[in-house]
This record gives sequence, structure tokens and C-alpha cells, in this order.
Amino acid sequence: MNAVGIDIGTTTISVSVIDSITGKTVYSQTVESNSFITTEQTFEKIQSVKTIEDKVNKLVYAVLEQYKPISSIGVTGQMHGIVYIDSEGEACSVLYTWQDARADRKTENGNTYCEEIFSLTGYKVPAGYGIATHYYNSCNSLVPKEAVCFSTIHDYIAMRLCHNKKPVMHTSNAASFGLFDINKLRFDTNAVQKLGINPAFLPEVLQSEKVIGYCENIPVSVAIGDNQASFIGSVRDVNNTLLINMGTGSQISVLGRAGTSFPSGEVRPLNSNEYILVGSALCGGRAYACLEKFFRATFEAYGVKIDSAYDFMNRIAEAAYPPENELITDTSFSGKRIAPDVRGSISNICVDNFTPEQLICSVLKGTVKELYDMYSEISASLPIKPTVLAASGNGFRKCAVWRHIAEDVFGMKVCIPAHKEEAAYGASVFGLAACGMYPSVADAQKIIQYI
Repeated sequence: MNAVGIDIGTTTISVSVIDSITGKTVYSQTVESNSFITTEQTFEKIQSVKTIEDKVNKLVYAVLEQYKPISSIGVTGQMHGIVYIDSEGEACSVLYTWQDARADRKTENGNTYCEEIFSLTGYKVPAGYGIATHYYNSCNSLVPKEAVCFSTIHDYIAMRLCHNKKPVMHTSNAASFGLFDINKLRFDTNAVQKLGINPAFLPEVLQSEKVIGYCENIPVSVAIGDNQASFIGSVRDVNNTLLINMGTGSQISVLGRAGTSFPSGEVRPLNSNEYILVGSALCGGRAYACLEKFFRATFEAYGVKIDSAYDFMNRIAEAAYPPENELITDTSFSGKRIAPDVRGSISNICVDNFTPEQLICSVLKGTVKELYDMYSEISASLPIKPTVLAASGNGFRKCAVWRHIAEDVFGMKVCIPAHKEEAAYGASVFGLAACGMYPSVADAQKIIQYI
């Protein structure tokens, strides 16, 4: 039997088919989403729901036909963002992504919408989180009249695969919206109502792996957040492993306690009564992508047109690492969730170290150092100190220097999962537990292998 996992990312959509016994990847494909909609508003980051759904359907139904028999389908994707849904289960809006910054705009009284939410509820809800986006839209009459609820894009896709009309949410997605009681694992309806939001707009919340319907007679599990899916798909031993992920943004994730204080991060539901402590940086792989764009533009200014500068950058950085008298780069190029106006910087520049290879190494180290600083905040509170550093994301897989830097900064050996597309893989593992192929998600995770 095979299991299917779908990951609806910010820029790509992936599908993985894995052997439900050996854990080996039978098939994997990733396509560009190309779903962003260009607008005149710089704060607005929205995507076409139809474009996403069409591409998901094309990928999914192809593998369902080709890789029979299939035991289960799991779904994950970009958290925080919302799509409005009408009474017939149809999307009636664009996808407002996690990058959307409308809630950081000023209200008439001079506060941002996020500051207004904190003033009214006592909850800090960053821009891009579903509640903050919906609050802005409600205040500015932007909620579609036909909308009866909203969900994440992957909750919507899971619902559509099952031909359901109402979305349901796993706690991993519900918590990503804001105004979520992390101890009771449900929305704080009193806080929701203080914002003038009807709690009925929020989907039913499930706390563990459940089947929500069937697609071609195959069980479909409730969708989970991509951070949790990546953790499930990368970590074989949840009690002894720290996960670092380098995607468009970046994260650290480690098993922890619900009441942990984490100033630059948050406690997120994993599954049932388990939690992970998560620190998220807005610029992970995006910081390296900015540098790649700079080098590519430099080449093109001299008449050398190239598709990508990554191979060149990785090669010269590897030859120069570890550098002496290194440059120091703060990669907060897009700010921080707790301080959106912060920007990055390059320091410790001298006549000997201001070179392309030093700059590349310093940007890579800056992305890792930002994660390590978050880990330092909570390491003392962990019930068990992790001894394994699992690294997911194509950045670590393709760039040896990035892995070396992670090992040096964290002081642990990096383990790379043998499979690619860890979030899609994690969704398939979660689906295996939901359909009863394994007693629990933790049992299903034991099929994970490392390179």
C-alpha cells in the first residue's frame, strides 16, 4: 500500500507517494504555484485559489490513478493565511497569505490593527495571521457578503477533495490564526467576540488525526500545518530531536511544554496533547534568494545572462568556509514578527573581508544564527535536551556550507531526511495514522530514514 501527501506551499505545490511499510518515497513531484496576484498595494500578498486548486487536482488525481493501491491522503500547507468560503463550500475570495501585511496598517486613531487587537483582547496577533487579516477586512468592509466562514488554503483543499461543504481544522491550523487558547486547544470565543467577529465564522476544531471524508474511496485526513507536517516528516524520535527548517522563511521546532515562555516564538499544538516550541524567522531562504538576485543582476549588467547564481554562490562559499575575521550579517531583511520595522545589516566590514564569498557565508550564517538565538531562549526549559539536529528544506539539502554552518553554530551533527519534500512526506505519515495503518503518529514516524 502507498500513502499520498500534499503540501501547498507559498511558492510551490508538492505531492509525495510513500510506501506505507518501508517509508521509501515511491514518487515525488513539485511544481511552481505561480498563484500570486499582483496588486497596487505593497502590503497585499494574495493568491488565486482557483489556480492552486487546479494544480493540486492535476497532481493528486494523476498519482491516485498511477500508484494504486493507496491507503490514505494527507494534506498540509502554508499556515496563517485565510480563504473565505460560501454556504456551498466554494471559495468566494482570494487567498490572503501569511505574508499579507494589511493588519500592520494604521487605523484612524494611529494604532495598527494588530495593536487594536491586543488592546481589545490582550492577545498579540501578528499581521498575516488569519484573525488579524479578517479583523482588517471586517473593519474595511472587505469580507465577501456570501462568506459564511474562512479556513486555511489546505483545509479548503482537503474539504474539496472530499466534496464536503464545511471545512474542519486541526489544532495546528487553528492556532495559527490567533486568539487560540493553547491550553484548552480551542478558540477563545470571548476574545473573538470582542473584535466583533461571529465565532460561527471559525470552523470546527479537531485535536488529533482524524479522517474527514473520502476521495475516490480513499480516506482523507484533516489537514495539518506545514510546520507540524515538516516536524512529523523529518523527526524520527520526537523526544531527542531539534528540527531546523529552511524554506522561504525558517523555523526551529522542538517538543516542549504548553506553558513555556518564548518571547521570540510560540507554543504550537502538534497533535493530541503534544506541543512544539517554534521560532519563526521571516527571512530564511528568502535572505539567500535576495543575495542570489543581487549576484544574478550583477552578471547580467555585464552581459552574462544566467538562470541561477546559486551553484556559483555555493561553490565559492564552500571554498572560503570557515572564513577568518568574518563579516556579520543580520538577515532580518523583512523584519521580525515581534518587530516588523526591524531591518537587516552587515557589520564588521574591513578591507580584507568585504568579498563575495565572505558575504555569502555571512548571509548563510545570519539565517542560522537567528534560529540559534531563538533556541537559546528555550533550551533551559526543555524536558530533554535534544542530541540530534534534523535539517529540512532544500536549502540545507543543496548547500553543503549551510549544513556546516548549522553544525558549527548548534554544536550537533546535522541529519538530513532521506526523502525530499518533508512537509508532504509528513502529511502522508499523518494520514497513515489517521486511517489506522499505524496506532499513532509517533509510531508512523519510525519509518523515517536519514541520509
